[in-house]
Amino acid sequence: MQVNLVPITESDTIVLRNLWQFYEYDSCKYQPSEVDERGLFAAPEAFLESIGSSNSENTAFTIEVDGKIAGFLVIERAEVEGRMITEFADIFVLPRYRRQGVATSVFQRVVVSSSIPWLLAVFRKDTEALAFWKGVFAREAGLQYRETSPPEIQEFHEFIVNESDA
Repeated sequence: MQVNLVPITESDTIVLRNLWQFYEYDSCKYQPSEVDERGLFAAPEAFLESIGSSNSENTAFTIEVDGKIAGFLVIERAEVEGRMITEFADIFVLPRYRRQGVATSVFQRVVVSSSIPWLLAVFRKDTEALAFWKGVFAREAGLQYRETSPPEIQEFHEFIVNESDA
């Protein structure tokens, strides 16, 4: 299985916008989200429009598995504990590609191989995702991480990864 990250540019943000609907559907169990009169979830329009522009600190990638779109990754800048940090902000993997190591592969490629600190946040009510990420942390030998306390946003568990390498 070949996992690739393909940068999303201004011209193809429609792919992210479409995948965002599945992401919102998936996470509406953990946050109050409703569909509008068109049957669509609200999307962060200004944020999505900024993706791929040269003056944006936010970047996004489609996740491809064997050449097929399998999800997306968004990287942002966030303030945590009074400092700006890079955030492994939103990762979404389509259900048919889950439990195959896709998210772990992306995390290894982006965060573990990096020498900068990263923020990773998980919905407090999403016990499955929390268990997944704690398992990933445990399997990565030598990976430094800690949970922030209290978190900047109360609805999340927030983890700082690679902090000692900064």
